[in-house]
Amino acid sequence: MIANLYTRTFNNEPTLKEFINFYRSRIPDIRINIWDMDSTDNTVKIAREEKCNVKRYLDFYNTKDLWKNNCWKNMATDCVIIADINEFIDVTPNIFQNCSLVKTKGYDVVSVKELTQDNRNPKFDKFCIFDPHVIKDMHYDGPGCNPQGFLRVGEIYPILYHLTKLK
Repeated sequence: MIANLYTRTFNNEPTLKEFINFYRSRIPDIRINIWDMDSTDNTVKIAREEKCNVKRYLDFYNTKDLWKNNCWKNMATDCVIIADINEFIDVTPNIFQNCSLVKTKGYDVVSVKELTQDNRNPKFDKFCIFDPHVIKDMHYDGPGCNPQGFLRVGEIYPILYHLTKLK
């Protein structure tokens, strides 16, 4: 399975390596695609050193969710994961078992080193993992989305740890 993770960054040097290492520990050959919003720290340098694909994304305020709807299209991949830089999804390589769309179960955490399920937050229950071969559009709009295509929602809900404060 070819998995591609897409995220957006701005001056996330303090947590970027944790983010990358977290996902590579779950799916070792995951391709990490970073859309950078003109960071002024070492975010881009770290991403490139870690062999991530980096693209500049400067139109954040005018098209906040547009990048989520388009970044994955026309890419050779079997699995798309859309995650903000402060979201750590406990995903596995066999995430698609009789499904095309996966919904997460959200929890707030204050540290990547202490991932606990103490602070349940349904606000982060969302569709952010999908099979691009059968999902044609996600129509992200704010906190939700309206997926289009062959929709078979998975019965496994991976945990999404939302880091409430970036260090």
